[in-house]
Amino acid sequence: MIITVDLGNTALTLGIYKDDQLIDRFSTMTDVGKTISEYQLILQQFFDKTSSYKMEYEAIIISSVVPPLTRIIEEAFQNMFACPILMLGRKIKTGLAIHTDHPSEVGSDLVAASVGGIKKYNAPLVIADLGTATKIIAIDQTGAFVGVTIAPGLLISLQALVGRASQLADVNLEIPKNLIGRNTANSVNSGVLYGHAALVKGLASGVSLELGIEKPIVLTGGYAKVLLPLLPDFIYDENLVLDGLYEIYLKNRG
Repeated sequence: MIITVDLGNTALTLGIYKDDQLIDRFSTMTDVGKTISEYQLILQQFFDKTSSYKMEYEAIIISSVVPPLTRIIEEAFQNMFACPILMLGRKIKTGLAIHTDHPSEVGSDLVAASVGGIKKYNAPLVIADLGTATKIIAIDQTGAFVGVTIAPGLLISLQALVGRASQLADVNLEIPKNLIGRNTANSVNSGVLYGHAALVKGLASGVSLELGIEKPIVLTGGYAKVLLPLLPDFIYDENLVLDGLYEIYLKNRG
């Protein structure tokens, strides 16, 4: 069995794969203040609840875009499992051609999402990854990563709004029935959620047009589910990055 780990700025998500199938999944909020022992306890509590913990693991593959936590998470897994740990970016074969000005700047999460997208939906492809940042990934007809559009994410947008407007209080993200808000909470939710959905649609449509493709957009990321009702034409894939990490592991299996 294989463990795939997606360490992002907002959440740490892992998947357990057996016979090419995702059989279990776990997610916890990212906290750069936590120690190795604290993360190990969180992970241990998850694995203690799964029947798979006592089974043999072939390897663990990790994608991290949080440098302060990379070594901490790696050591937490090392303390729990005796299997090899592969870190995306450390001379790992991905099979993904990157045709950008500075390929080394492309984050491991973007690489994993692209590999997963190409495997599951074929190239060319546009992926909307809604996490801490909202990213629109462009994959051309040859299967090459040719660029990405990056905008402030859903939560960042909300926090910036309420942080700068003293009379606006923080709200729970919930899609209102009407676009026109008749109270503060609905007005903020309308602007943030409908507005962000419009941003995602507009950017994804523009990227598709620039690539010259007419194909449904793949939607993934931690905040994708929140906006899914407003993006009915998108293909929602919660596990795209985890699946991409699994495919990358298979390319590096000895």
